[in-house]
Amino acid sequence: MGFSGKSIIVTGAARGIGEQVARGFAKIGAKVMVSDLDAKGAMRVAKAIKSEGGKAESASIDVTKASEAERLVRETFDIFGGLDVLVNCAGVMVRKQLFEVTEEDWDFHMNANAKGTFFCGQAAARWMMNNGIKGRIVNVASILSFVAIENMIPYEASKGAVAQLTKGMALELAKEGITVNAVAPGPVRTDMTADRYEDPEQLSWLKNNTPLGRVAEPEEIFAAIQYLASDDAGFTTGAILLADGGWTIH
Repeated sequence: MGFSGKSIIVTGAARGIGEQVARGFAKIGAKVMVSDLDAKGAMRVAKAIKSEGGKAESASIDVTKASEAERLVRETFDIFGGLDVLVNCAGVMVRKQLFEVTEEDWDFHMNANAKGTFFCGQAAARWMMNNGIKGRIVNVASILSFVAIENMIPYEASKGAVAQLTKGMALELAKEGITVNAVAPGPVRTDMTADRYEDPEQLSWLKNNTPLGRVAEPEEIFAAIQYLASDDAGFTTGAILLADGGWTIH
């Protein structure tokens, strides 16, 4: 899909979906900025990419701070000489019952998932525009942007915000030739969800509620992100691509 030599930022790339996205783009020739609040984790992933012959650098960033997002993009331009794609994978998830949710829990989710996605996208778009780059921004939403399950209200609210801000940013950036889309994964086997997969009852519930009868692997979410970041998706913007095994069919 033509990623050789392209410059790509992946946030939340020290583990889970983000790590798979960073490794995946590096394998097809992209230069990847592996960014995460976990500096050691980001360095580990960048080092692994280099050991496999790929091109990568790492950066420690707190996506909840707009100034940090701007710094990340500036450093990427300085190191790679440009920015073609931003993939916003950074996010958090805590399960709590309605009356257990605190103000800190609410801010934790909204800051990392919604605020971080917006300001990283804003910084990337500004630099793309100023340098005449018709780039791609791909956000990671969730099926819980659209449906609800118990004990997930702050996460659901923050991911609902990601879906809507994707549309708003797509509308404003369309005239610049910058596309903004999102992937909404269903159940994915990552370290963030490991506790659920270790519980046979929880795993059975997930499989029974997913028409395809299984959970996704991170590689399958990367495939969806890869498409939206590619030139093949040049006429697609403001879209939310469901990669949910059919979860939202019913």
